Amino acid sequence: MTACNATGGAMSLPAPIFESFLVLDGRVTAFDLHVARFTAAVTDAFGANVAAQIPAVVAELRAGCGAGARFPKLVATPDGVHWQDRPAPPRTATLTVAPHPVTDTRMHPQFKGPELAWLQEQMAAAGNDVVLVRDGVVAETATAAILVTEDSHGGAGTRILTPNAPALASTTLAWFAATIAKPERAAITWHELSAAAAEGRAVALNALHGPRTLQIRGIEPPALLARAAQQRADAWRERWYSDGQPCT
Repeated sequence: MTACNATGGAMSLPAPIFESFLVLDGRVTAFDLHVARFTAAVTDAFGANVAAQIPAVVAELRAGCGAGARFPKLVATPDGVHWQDRPAPPRTATLTVAPHPVTDTRMHPQFKGPELAWLQEQMAAAGNDVVLVRDGVVAETATAAILVTEDSHGGAGTRILTPNAPALASTTLAWFAATIAKPERAAITWHELSAAAAEGRAVALNALHGPRTLQIRGIEPPALLARAAQQRADAWRERWYSDGQPCT
C-alpha cells in the first residue's frame, strides 16, 4: 500500500471516497469503469490535484494483483490517494434483505464511502442488508444495485427494470446493460419489489458477488420459480466472471 499527499478540494464532503472490486486470479470485470467512477468522484469531492494521483496508485494496484480471490480498495481523502490489498470476503449466490425498507436520508448517494457508517448502522439494526427507499420508491440496497424482471427466467425479450431514484452509479449494472440487456429505469415501489422477490424476479448486483438473486427475509419464492431464478442469476454471474480482464 502506498499513500500520496496533496492539498486542494472541490466541495465539502465527508472523507473518504473509496472503490472496491473482486480480483479473481488476477482478473477483474469492468476495471476501467471502477477507475473512471473513482476518478470522477475524487475530482468532484477533493479536486483535480488529488485526482491526479490516481493513475500512479492504480499502476501500483495493477502490479500487486496476484492469485486467489482479492478485494482491493482504492481510497481517497483530501490528503491523497492510496490502495489497500485485502482478501475477498465470502461470496454468495443470494442477497437477503430485511423485510422492511429504510428511508434513504443520505446527502451524497452518488458517492461511495462518505456515508458508509450510516449504511452499516442500518444493516446492523436490521440484521441484514436493507433496501433504501427515497420519496416512496426504491433506490438500491446498502450494498447492491437492483434489477426487476418480468419473469423468473429472464430470457430474451424479458423486460428488465432498474430503479430511477438517486443511487450510486453501479459498475456491475453498467456491465449488465452492455453485456446482457439494457434495463429500463423506472419508479419501483417497495410493494413492487417485494412482489418481484416473492416470485424470483428480483436481482442484486455488486462488484464482489456479481449478479445474485434478491430475497426478502422470511419470504421465499415457490420452489420452481426459485430454481429458475437461481439458474438465471448463476448464468449471468458466470458470464460476469468470464468477462474479467487481467488487471496487470
